[in-house]
Amino acid sequence: MSAARFEAIGRGELPATIDALEAAFGDALPALGRFASTPQDAEWHAEGDVRIHTGMVLDELNKTLHAVPEGAARAELVLGALLHDYAKPWTTREAEIGGRVRVVAPRHEAKGRSALAPLLLGLMPFDSVLRVLGMIGAHHEPKLLAIKGRPPGEVKRLSRRAEPRQLLALERADMRGRVCPDLPKQLEHLDLYELMAEEYSPEGWRADWAEAALAATRGRSEATRDFVYGEALRLAEAGRLTSPAELGYLAHHHGRDDPPELVITVAPSGAGKTRLCRTLLEPRGFERVSLDDAREELTGDVSDQTANGQARQLAKQRLKAGLRPGRKVVWDATSLRRELRGMIVQVGLDYGALVSFAVIWQRPEDYARGNRAQAEAVPDSVLRRQLDGLEWPEADEAHRIVHLDAHLQVLGVEGSVLETPPWGLPQRGD
Repeated sequence: MSAARFEAIGRGELPATIDALEAAFGDALPALGRFASTPQDAEWHAEGDVRIHTGMVLDELNKTLHAVPEGAARAELVLGALLHDYAKPWTTREAEIGGRVRVVAPRHEAKGRSALAPLLLGLMPFDSVLRVLGMIGAHHEPKLLAIKGRPPGEVKRLSRRAEPRQLLALERADMRGRVCPDLPKQLEHLDLYELMAEEYSPEGWRADWAEAALAATRGRSEATRDFVYGEALRLAEAGRLTSPAELGYLAHHHGRDDPPELVITVAPSGAGKTRLCRTLLEPRGFERVSLDDAREELTGDVSDQTANGQARQLAKQRLKAGLRPGRKVVWDATSLRRELRGMIVQVGLDYGALVSFAVIWQRPEDYARGNRAQAEAVPDSVLRRQLDGLEWPEADEAHRIVHLDAHLQVLGVEGSVLETPPWGLPQRGD
């Protein structure tokens, strides 16, 4: 499906109603057809099932769309509203809370974001895909930041994952599009988040840090520029840097040598991770460290999962040996879960490395086709489990994220100070 329907929403030609959007996108986004049969808690959502709620959210959003310029920004908000509860059909269950049986959908926002990522590719421009996913994955965060009184750095970190004004517009429509007894209090929480975002994460706050990073690293390599910028954001979000003026010290502290580089591949089996390593990264000086290779060395069978722990330790030893100043290493593994990615990211941070993700985007059927075509194909059932358990990467997990299509052309880059493809990789359309 082309992006024509997305563009029609932005021009106001495709109505932002549940009926019109369900008819337009139901073939590409199958869980929409299950909204009407997915119940919600009678107190938190007295209006009824997920489809009723989604329709009410869209109705509330329509009351404010006149203030949003026509084009991508308007279409992104509409699809964020349509899809914010996309995972509820398979996450909804009953649970006892406070001695009462309630209807809950734990982590539906994160699961919906991960499930939708491969499905949205091709439905809209890639930058819009990232912004829609940001809204979906973070749509509960504004209230939590306000309720729990999180530090300013958490507000900044959230602004890397989702654009604050879009997030606020979606959440206000989400709250007003339901029937619940504490609605005024919930809207107050969103008002507080708005004040926090304006103070701690105003529009363009990262631009000041990018400008300072470029000034502090003038004449240095691409890797040094992005490392200083990425570390600055990470430390600012942790409350350890308070001003872009401190970037000069950060750049000086890390010396004149280029930092080591660590690239972590993220994609299910058969997506082309090893092809990426062999054809694009190794010729550019990267040493490949592979979990599959470690498994084969230990067991004689690349698919033998009995020695996974030992294989991971062997691969990590090789990773650490490769992370020396000026050296480049690529961790060739599926890296589908945030927790497992985080352990490898931490090794890179401990060694002062610029840490990047290389994420390969394909639609689910293309992942399956690529898996069957490779010599060491995993069973279809294994690939389905990989996709079901996939936790799609978020911008705050690494210094930068390089997004690639099935042809290993760059779709977009998050976290680069110049927002250009690293390592001389081809940009899609070049």
